[in-house]
Amino acid sequence: MKYQLSATLQLGSELFAGVSILALAIGVIILLQDAIIGEKQMGTAAWVLSKPVTRSAFLAAKAAASTTGVICLMILLPGLIAHDLFRNFEPGTVTAANFAGMLSVVTLHTLFYLTLTLLLGVLVDNRFLLAALWQMNRVEF
Repeated sequence: MKYQLSATLQLGSELFAGVSILALAIGVIILLQDAIIGEKQMGTAAWVLSKPVTRSAFLAAKAAASTTGVICLMILLPGLIAHDLFRNFEPGTVTAANFAGMLSVVTLHTLFYLTLTLLLGVLVDNRFLLAALWQMNRVEF
């Protein structure tokens, strides 16, 4: 019985990692598709860049703010709740080090899509390319 419960919990943590990777990638694309493109279309980006602000500082501020929010609210908070649930369900089967390693892989994957979305927002003026990126992400899995 203990082996079956342990295997089920291991499957649960793997399922959590797989669903997080897919859901976070799609969520980041949807949330950030308007970060640069929306400001370019409304004229806010042109107004901000007419001040003594460099383009790289503008993009770095967007990336830093987006990264902080995504890591805190979309990765760490659900990750801590999931680890607490796994730890309370069957102590010792999912170690903190293994779970932190899994969350670091999820974080790297999410940051890739975050930076790719910001880059595409700089390069294009419409959201169709970002919708295509979302469709490609569905095909990946």
